[in-house]
Amino acid sequence: MIRGLKDGRFSFLARSKNGLAAMNNERLAFSYVRMSSEKQIKGDSLRRQLDWGRKYADNNDLRLDDSMRDIGVSAWRGANRKKGALGEFLHMVRNGEVPAGSFLLVESLDRLSRAQVMDALELLISILRSGITVVTMGPPEQVYTLDSLNGDFGQLIITLTVMARAHEESQRKSERIRAAFANKRRLSQKGTRTNSSPPKWITATQVAKGEFAYSLNERAPLIQWIFQRSADGVGFDRIARELNSKGEHTLKPGDRGWFFTSVANIVRNRAAIGEYQPRENVDGIRVAHGDPIRDYYPRVISDELFLRAQKIRHRNRLGGRGGRYFTRVKTASRCCVGCSFMIRGCRLQRGGGGGGSVLALG
Repeated sequence: MIRGLKDGRFSFLARSKNGLAAMNNERLAFSYVRMSSEKQIKGDSLRRQLDWGRKYADNNDLRLDDSMRDIGVSAWRGANRKKGALGEFLHMVRNGEVPAGSFLLVESLDRLSRAQVMDALELLISILRSGITVVTMGPPEQVYTLDSLNGDFGQLIITLTVMARAHEESQRKSERIRAAFANKRRLSQKGTRTNSSPPKWITATQVAKGEFAYSLNERAPLIQWIFQRSADGVGFDRIARELNSKGEHTLKPGDRGWFFTSVANIVRNRAAIGEYQPRENVDGIRVAHGDPIRDYYPRVISDELFLRAQKIRHRNRLGGRGGRYFTRVKTASRCCVGCSFMIRGCRLQRGGGGGGSVLALG
């Protein structure tokens, strides 16, 4: 069965011989729920979609799996089909793990894709060509198969209309957001503090619409301590181990402990000396836009301490929680010279009672 993870994102874990292949004598239905933000879960939409899916499965004698969800995943640029639960479902369809004759239940076609019309249509047709019937909640309820699209010109027109409208809505929303962020960047360059999400050691207090005042909070001494330890020549791994041994909470929720990278990201962050780097979203990636703005935030350390914390050159290690792993093996050479086994994400891991090290291959 398709099982859910704790954070609301879903993965397909049961792929054994006793999994979906054993259900070939039953007609299967998979309910797919996608919401662009977690806030939407608080409304009635999730319950309504799940209730409809269960009712449809009962009325059509289908065995239903209603755990397939992409929460906070966009369909505009296809993130849900590339890395979301939908993408995993499509992978299983291609591999024959979801048998032909199964049903995919969705609220609307825009839950599957908000991409340009031809891309969205290509996705739908690829699902139908695999023998999967797509049913949308509506109203009115629509059942999509290759035969229905080929034989019902009206359904095809409705399909294209829904896809075009979904893409246009997302395009307009994107343009509005980009314009708003561009305006915030212009105001920031003129000295207005517009960033509502500063680093975790800074508190933002709204003083006017779209304008904030900043002050250091209770995490500032921790940041100063990390910079001082780094300036003293202590490596990021050791700093992480020290923080973990003291039970110091990390800056982000979901406290999994301190890692090399979490310490490195702080030490390399020029916001500690008051700089703010405006950014923009390019193809889903946040990239720098324009020059950094000095004296934007209250500085937590001096320029001199910042520079001393950067000067040590032994900080090229990647990954690993402080106190658990040794330095990860560099990946410049990716094949074992003995057997040509491809090495991915390998690391030296502390051994057991022998006190040695084990090369763990990912």
